[in-house]
Amino acid sequence: MNNIEKAKERLKNGASLVLYDGKEFIEENDKGLSPLLKLLSEKNDLSRFCAADKIIGKAAAMLFALLKIKNVYGEVLSSKAIPILEKYGIKYSFGTVTDSIKNRYGTGICPMEQTVEGIDDADTALKAIKEKIKTMRMNNMKKLGFGLMRLPVLDSNDPSKIDIPQAEKMVDKFLERGFTYFDTAYMYHDFKSEETAKTQPQSESHEASQTQPQTSYAVRPNRRHHRRLEYADKSNMLVARNWLNIGFMLFAIVGVILWTQMDDRTIANVLLIIGVVLKIAEVCIRLFKK
Repeated sequence: MNNIEKAKERLKNGASLVLYDGKEFIEENDKGLSPLLKLLSEKNDLSRFCAADKIIGKAAAMLFALLKIKNVYGEVLSSKAIPILEKYGIKYSFGTVTDSIKNRYGTGICPMEQTVEGIDDADTALKAIKEKIKTMRMNNMKKLGFGLMRLPVLDSNDPSKIDIPQAEKMVDKFLERGFTYFDTAYMYHDFKSEETAKTQPQSESHEASQTQPQTSYAVRPNRRHHRRLEYADKSNMLVARNWLNIGFMLFAIVGVILWTQMDDRTIANVLLIIGVVLKIAEVCIRLFKK
């Protein structure tokens, strides 16, 4: 039994894609083009492997060409994949041949096949496939948000000490996938969370750095437009308001206690007046310093 036959046998065990080089099996279980895109992203030399796949359409054939695999088997093979396999010198065999690959719901043509229609170059096809996947994710998951309330920290007792490299990787990946919704408030992580999200993507190799804005955005889904995250000096204002509120509560509590316990209420009245003044100051900051 040769390598491709052994890969075919392994495919019957439930994997969606099996690679075999005579010594090592590589099995993937995800659907669609995900296994091939994953293998491409790992950038390993797979030229010695043959591959058995559940379905090989034109888009998959392009990806096999980029992986430099020279022998493939498809339980279902698209007739439009055959010219691509022949162009790139890939030996092929199949269970059945079909004119077109349906989408997962059987209601129409696979969107990846539609994407590479009219494309005969594998590199061009890969770019088109990635762009299509990004668009589909945006259409299907517009309201997916990145929460900035609980970012990774270096010290569990100090929320302001954010693990910046790890947080940047998370933000990069989020933007790379085409999403822009950041759920944030400036008091998170002792006023440091928005500074972290504001950092532009670190790796210029990410598509996000080429197609996304250079700063993070928060999205208002109901209004269908973006607003830039505000990074004004609101943290100092919030600290001042907190201290004024603390002072108000202390003076009010002590004033009320003295007012109820003492016959001479002069001191109590003074303390209550000071508390009211502090509260008025806090309200003024809130109203006029937005």
